[in-house]
Amino acid sequence: MKAGNQTKGSVTPTWDQFKEAFAVFHNDYQIVGHPGEPAVSPFDEPREYGKYSLTQIPDLMTEKDFESQMGSMKKILITCMDKRVARKIWESENGASGEVFLLAIGGGVVQNRERRKAIEVIAGYLAQFHQLREVVASDHEHVCGAVKYFLANVGLSNENGLPGLLGKPPGSEEEREIMNRLISHGAHPWIKEFGDDKVVAKDAYVNESERDVQEFLIQIKDIKPLSIEQLEHEMQAELIGTAAALRS
Repeated sequence: MKAGNQTKGSVTPTWDQFKEAFAVFHNDYQIVGHPGEPAVSPFDEPREYGKYSLTQIPDLMTEKDFESQMGSMKKILITCMDKRVARKIWESENGASGEVFLLAIGGGVVQNRERRKAIEVIAGYLAQFHQLREVVASDHEHVCGAVKYFLANVGLSNENGLPGLLGKPPGSEEEREIMNRLISHGAHPWIKEFGDDKVVAKDAYVNESERDVQEFLIQIKDIKPLSIEQLEHEMQAELIGTAAALRS
């Protein structure tokens, strides 16, 4: 079942380290103001449209049980737990086949520095399962609550999120460019472990009026990656510059 797919010299995290890394995200429902909602196993289908779907390793699951279920997985899907997104993307990625391991957390692959450390552990552990054929790394536009949460220091603690700060409607070219760069950056821990031939990055656009999500392929090699910290720095600099201009 297992094989050394990881980069030369890397050490596979232990089962306990893997579980601890998953647990970093166990309070993500609080980000969107829904504490206490039930989590979902990565091997199960997400909750129905309109309900958030945070995935967590079941408390009683052993490493042997995990390896047994992991043996039938062909794809890893990393996406946001958003109530409009998780179920729809899981369906579009053929989740019903029973061959998709779902990592649904706040922000999908777009994470801040502290949480990226946990992602690196998760990716490192999963890379030992040689039968995995594809890793889909994604997040969504249209006010991602986690991105809004990560950037609260620069005025994003409002319901309009990134589009509001840009002064643009959701789905604008400016928002899409930023999200594509953030997603590209978030895909790199997975590329490091699985190789760029297995990792596919996607940007999901939420169409609330039709209760649908459209996925757009991102050409990672053609995009300059952008971290949450870099974006925060750029936005703070822009806000300071705007304030100075208004005072002059």
